[in-house]
Amino acid sequence: MDNRQYFLASAVMISIFFSSCKKDSNLPQDQPLPAVYDGSNFDANTRFEAGILGRLRAITDTLKKGRVSTNRISFQSLTALFSDGNPGLSSLSTVYYRDRISGAGGWLADAASASGNLYTPKAPSSDDKGGVYGGYLFDKYGLEPEQLIEKGMFGSVLFHRANLLLRDSLSMATSDRVIAITGSTPGFPNTSNPAKSNRPDAFFAVYIARRDKNDGSGFYTELKKNYTKLQAALSRNPVVESDLRNAREAILLNLEMVNAATIINYCHTTISLMSKTNPSDSDKANALHALSEAIGFLHGYRLLNPGFTRISTEQIDQNLERMNAPVNGQPACYLFVTTPETQLPKLAGVIADLKAIYGFTNQQIDDFRKNWISEQGR
Repeated sequence: MDNRQYFLASAVMISIFFSSCKKDSNLPQDQPLPAVYDGSNFDANTRFEAGILGRLRAITDTLKKGRVSTNRISFQSLTALFSDGNPGLSSLSTVYYRDRISGAGGWLADAASASGNLYTPKAPSSDDKGGVYGGYLFDKYGLEPEQLIEKGMFGSVLFHRANLLLRDSLSMATSDRVIAITGSTPGFPNTSNPAKSNRPDAFFAVYIARRDKNDGSGFYTELKKNYTKLQAALSRNPVVESDLRNAREAILLNLEMVNAATIINYCHTTISLMSKTNPSDSDKANALHALSEAIGFLHGYRLLNPGFTRISTEQIDQNLERMNAPVNGQPACYLFVTTPETQLPKLAGVIADLKAIYGFTNQQIDDFRKNWISEQGR
């Protein structure tokens, strides 16, 4: 580029810069934030999301039937529940997680194969299928397919859709749709208790509420505030791009941090149960159940919009390895109840790693032990 071209290009860039600044300076950026989220069109705007959640509930309810050892679950019925719909959960999921659920040797097949049997945690033989133990249905490695499927889809379907909506499909209805896909409503009840709200939180929103101490500074409060900011930003004409961007990024990060906090909660639970002097079969089953929930919450984020999540694929893989649920290779989750003394320190490593990734404080890590809905009776 010669000097004349360089200065011409520079002049154009400077002109664009000052034009943008002038445009921004005339925007109503001092407009006060609405005190209440406007949910007047929520139900009309979120029929699609309601359909997604209905299909997720249907497949989860069917999987739960396998918790009774006399019940057998049909692989064909599970496959239909995963695939059916317009669109179905299968097509809404990330490609990676869809294949883990329904591909050859996937978790739907594992659930169907294990159902109708009994299970004892141990190193599996070639003909073991898994079965019911302590009221939960496990595969032969001590993993609970129900949790890998349901909690994994909280990431691979629900968070995935929220991410797409906030990055690619912005409209005045976007904030409604993101609230809906988490399982909440514009009433922001901050509880899953139907006695406390006629529209209680469900699905992932339950865990947002559980991780919030209801002190005005938790995840639930921050999300409510940023949904209101997002709605306000989308209502302005022209849109203030910085307001839109800040609200969007805050929502996505808070949702991701709740996911990490919940993984930490279930790691705490597993450690606590298996640190007892003589854990009962019920303790061991609950420990494997909690561990499977943690694995599902983490695994569902794998290969999810790379670059758009704070946690990397490499960090997810490292922590799945710590949980004895490697991405490639044979799981060995049963070891957490057969030899807890050598295995539980791995979960402490998961907690430490997530603490570092998300910048959680020591107090937050301790707070994540608790279900604050239960603690506060709300």
